[in-house]
Amino acid sequence: MDIVKKNIEYLESTEVIDKIGNLSSTWVFLFNGLLDTEIPVSSGKFSELVWKEFTTNVKGNFTIESEHNMVTDFYGWKCKYVRKPWISNC
Repeated sequence: MDIVKKNIEYLESTEVIDKIGNLSSTWVFLFNGLLDTEIPVSSGKFSELVWKEFTTNVKGNFTIESEHNMVTDFYGWKCKYVRKPWISNC
């Protein structure tokens, strides 16, 4: 984690990314579907740990059985499918 944090701080210092302090006034929402064949849930959970190094305004959801899609509760394919337009009705 230290290397990741130092890399982020370096990117901030070289102005490749915005100021980390900006995170204090906004929320970070993370989602990873349990059936995702593109990005494993462990990557989403690691991302959550990284974000929490910089802000407490982080909310992760890694419990929905969906593929690599944006999820809704009213529109899209069944959650186990991944295809255009990459929206699932879970």
